[in-house]
Amino acid sequence: CERNFLSMPINVDESSVATGTTERPITPEVSSEAHVQPTKDVLRQEFLRELVDSAHPEVVRKATTAALEATRDGGNLKQAQAGTLLSLVASRAVEEAQKTETQLEAILSQLLDQRMKKLENRMAMMDDVESILEAEKVALELERRDLYTARCRHWFGGT
Repeated sequence: CERNFLSMPINVDESSVATGTTERPITPEVSSEAHVQPTKDVLRQEFLRELVDSAHPEVVRKATTAALEATRDGGNLKQAQAGTLLSLVASRAVEEAQKTETQLEAILSQLLDQRMKKLENRMAMMDDVESILEAEKVALELERRDLYTARCRHWFGGT
């Protein structure tokens, strides 16, 4: 019932709302041209149909009930339908935002993992440099001792 309500054209004139009837063709209009560009109304109807069909039935039911209840005291059917469609669009926007947020969290997690690996690699390189410098320090200390020993021998008449 809600899906039929939402599939009605939005631009219904006020006289048909008052009488409770809307005239729509039973069969779709077939054009003689095979390559007809879809009109704005056709694209809008396709979008709305896809929106309603992709929405969760419970969301459609609650949105329709809320919109009809809100427009019951003086609103009209057109306002209720527009309100319901607006709530479905908002629901879809929330779903898309949640999907995007999940994707961003995954990308952020990957980025942080890569930065941590980069820092770990730098730390490993610094450890290597530190060990090389420590070996160089030991080698310089040995050379200093050898030089001191050679000078002592020279000063004290050694060979």
